[in-house]
Amino acid sequence: MALSPHYLTRRDLTSPESRLWDALARWDAVHHHDKLPAPEEAVNLAPGEPAQVDVSTGATWGSDRQVRADLIRQILLGRTERCRPRKLVLAGARITGRLDLEHLALACHLKLVSCYFDDKLVLDQTEASGIYLINCHIPSIEATQLHTRHSFKAENCTIRNGVTLIGARIDGQLVLRNTKLLGVSQRYNDALAADALTVGRGMYCDDGFRSEGLVSLVGAQIGGRLKFDGARLRNAGGTALHADELVVAGTLLMAPNCEVVGAVLLNAARLGELECAGAQLNHGTGTALQAVGLQVAQSVRFNNGFRAVGGVDITNCRIGGRLDCTRGEFIQGGGRPALEMSRARVEQNMVCRTGFRATGMVLLDGADIRGDLRWEGGRFVNDTGVAISAEGVRVGRNARLAKIADTGSPHAARFQATGSVVLADSEIGGQLDCQGGSFDGKGEPALSAPGLIVGNDLLLANGFHATGTVSLIGAEVRGHADWSGGRFHTDVGAVAVNATRLVVHHNLDFGNRFSAVGSVVLDGSHIKGKIESSRASLRNPNGEALSASRVEALQGIRLLHRFAATGTVNLESASIGVELKIDGAKLTAAGGTLLNLRGAEITGTLRLAEPSEPTDNGEIDLSYARVLQLEDTGFVWPARTRLDHFTYETLEEGDQSLTPRRKTWLSSSPGTQSRQVYQQLAKVYRAAGKSAAAREVLVAGEDARAKELPNPLRRGLRRLLRWTIGYGHHPFWIIRWFVGAWALGGLLFYVLDCYGQIALANNLDGIPSCLERAQGSIPACPPDHTNTTANTPPSFFGWVYSLDLLLPVVSLGQRAVWFPLHGWVWVTSLFTCLGWIFATTLVYGLSRAIQRE
Repeated sequence: MALSPHYLTRRDLTSPESRLWDALARWDAVHHHDKLPAPEEAVNLAPGEPAQVDVSTGATWGSDRQVRADLIRQILLGRTERCRPRKLVLAGARITGRLDLEHLALACHLKLVSCYFDDKLVLDQTEASGIYLINCHIPSIEATQLHTRHSFKAENCTIRNGVTLIGARIDGQLVLRNTKLLGVSQRYNDALAADALTVGRGMYCDDGFRSEGLVSLVGAQIGGRLKFDGARLRNAGGTALHADELVVAGTLLMAPNCEVVGAVLLNAARLGELECAGAQLNHGTGTALQAVGLQVAQSVRFNNGFRAVGGVDITNCRIGGRLDCTRGEFIQGGGRPALEMSRARVEQNMVCRTGFRATGMVLLDGADIRGDLRWEGGRFVNDTGVAISAEGVRVGRNARLAKIADTGSPHAARFQATGSVVLADSEIGGQLDCQGGSFDGKGEPALSAPGLIVGNDLLLANGFHATGTVSLIGAEVRGHADWSGGRFHTDVGAVAVNATRLVVHHNLDFGNRFSAVGSVVLDGSHIKGKIESSRASLRNPNGEALSASRVEALQGIRLLHRFAATGTVNLESASIGVELKIDGAKLTAAGGTLLNLRGAEITGTLRLAEPSEPTDNGEIDLSYARVLQLEDTGFVWPARTRLDHFTYETLEEGDQSLTPRRKTWLSSSPGTQSRQVYQQLAKVYRAAGKSAAAREVLVAGEDARAKELPNPLRRGLRRLLRWTIGYGHHPFWIIRWFVGAWALGGLLFYVLDCYGQIALANNLDGIPSCLERAQGSIPACPPDHTNTTANTPPSFFGWVYSLDLLLPVVSLGQRAVWFPLHGWVWVTSLFTCLGWIFATTLVYGLSRAIQRE
């Protein structure tokens, strides 16, 4: 703006202006003579102390306090009559006219205290040493591309129509402390327009700073700190602070007691530190703080009473220190995230401990937390869906979603998630500690972590409570998996824990009052240590309480004292090392399968001990299972046990004979007509050197098969083989029958001979045969059969005659000479048939024995 064509002289000045004019020489002297004391205030037009002046009444101040803006401009340009002052200090004045310093280079400092401006202050493209406005009332300040070599202060001021500092460069500090921006500028419609602002040191909008409208710092660069602590920024329904691409070398401080109504935008900003402890942000259903791509060299704090209504979005941010949200509250409705930090990277810890509360989803998909994830005592609430979404998140050390462990109080704050917690495909370098945590999926999975990798222990124990499915499908735990004392509850018939294809490098423990309502699924899991459970309750009536088909447990499975399963324990096709021990457990399946080991392979011992309570009338399925050793002393087998193709190499020491209990066990298997069940036990006895017991087992097996035959004739034949040769297992049993028949026949034929019922079968040398006498053609033979002729027949011996009849093929010379009389002929035919039967049976039995050998 052009200057006036003439300068004001001493004669043109009013009384208050003269006082200012007279002070110029003194200011010049102060500058040139450093030993002279500098006055506290050069010109004070107020009746009292400047700090006590009510500037809001400045429009009523009379001529005794009025100074023309032209005079101030003239002095600042150094256009005076006698000197060139180095500063201009004026207090309690009413500045009339527009103080227009556009495109001017000021010759001295400007300090105005408790002054009232009738018109706006124009500093566009002004060059100044320093400008200090203290407790002033100004319509507006326009300072586009202003440059000050020192500081620019508008402290405790009231500015009705905004401040414009676009492109300004303040080499010192920019201070707007306790300044009220009550409206917006007519040019930019902002309360503070400071895009591309450069401040060499700090910027202070604190201690009562107030803005009604947008504060814009887009692309601004602050060399020190940017402070909004104690400030109030208000632009309801719009953006209160727009600072995209802001650069702050120090701390952006919005704490404590900073209140913002409207959005705060810090997209792509670069900060030394972000401190929002105690700040109050409110943007309704919008995003209260949006800082996508934010970069912070040190820490970010949304703690100690921080509250954001509308949520916080720091997607893809980079934080060089820690992110602390302890005692912070994040509120968002409408299904939008309360805290969104997808793809964020935090070099140290992320802390959301006691007092933290998020109402709405917390979104961490793809985030990289290189320290600890410490959420002990935090509350995450989203009644309509996912409470925490952390798919693909990486945590360098431990993740703690647990109860506070350092208080010692039973009422210590616990982690609580109302809504599903998703950790799918995440990787945690240390422990995942959820001890004492509460997870309520509200009808959805309580904890969904398929593909999770945990570098150390997985602790879902000691008061952990999940309402809804816990999904660990394909997860890998490189330490222990401890679920002891955890409660996993969902609807009966649903899945409480789905750990299909889980890999655990050490042990999996779920005992110590572990409770599951719904199925616990470990299908296809690989446990390099052991699976152990005691004092646990698994309840899934009419279904599988524990489903671990195809599980691999290299150090064994132990279901011990007071382990209770209501529903099937399914270990079908499992691969178990060392041992499977079920000791003191109670299995209940309402008449279904109690224990399913079909196709399982145990390279150690299957140890079944006496249950703590009687097992109900269900079924145990051991079909196609393979066991190195079977120990079942004291175990009460149920009425039905499937043993088809069940193989084992040894029994426990002392169980090397076929006891009634063992017979009952063998006969309890449905379809016992299968020889393999008995052959397996016989093989074990035979390997132990107990051949007699082995044969007894095999005979019992044949007995069982015989009972199942539907044809009575075949059953009779099997009975005959049973009692004659023991189904071929005792081929020489037939000798007992042979000897019995021989003795019976010898006695019979002896008696017949005594009664004259035995006669010669042929008539030798004219002597009538006994047959002829028997037919009545000649008298009967005398009782003694003595024949004195040369061709005397052999004497009759009943025992030899009986033996001759029973021996097929071989002849002892009796049956060809002697023959029974009077209807006893059939006896010889009977004994001959018996002989052939005995011989055939003996050959059959021997062939079976040889074949088995």
